Amino acid sequence: KTKFGTDISGIDDVDSVNLEDFDADCERVVGMAMESYVRAEFGNLWETHQCRPHAYGHTWSPGYELPAGMLHGHAV
Repeated sequence: KTKFGTDISGIDDVDSVNLEDFDADCERVVGMAMESYVRAEFGNLWETHQCRPHAYGHTWSPGYELPAGMLHGHAV
């Protein structure tokens, strides 16, 4: 199960974490990633070319993920 942005158990002083700030930071990072993705893909909605900087993992992840027992996208 993916825990991105929800599991803070690895933080030594977990009581000092402001969960509202943590959530806002996670939302900001995901929002920025989505904006970057849309900017890169907007002119390529039908994937007519493979100049896709956000898809770099697709060049190597299939050969790594499946043999390692991961699902598609987990290595990236």
